[in-house]
Amino acid sequence: MQPRAVYCRENFSPLAAFFSDSTTNAQGTVTFDFTMPDNLTRYRLMVYAVEHNRFGITEDSVTARLPIMLRPSPPRYLLSFP
Repeated sequence: MQPRAVYCRENFSPLAAFFSDSTTNAQGTVTFDFTMPDNLTRYRLMVYAVEHNRFGITEDSVTARLPIMLRPSPPRYLLSFP
């Protein structure tokens, strides 16, 4: 049995993504790809659309889920032995 590679989470950014200059296609939709941070939380999606004298606002949410992460934390006296 071979050991599995260990992945430690590192990206704990509170802001998942920010796209300030997205432009819609002919059907009025926009798509974008981004990598979610490693936080286990719910992100609020906020969309603001502006065109000349018209505007629109909508909100939704997405929940980030990942496998559990354990970080061993032995007592300090165990780490002081040579």
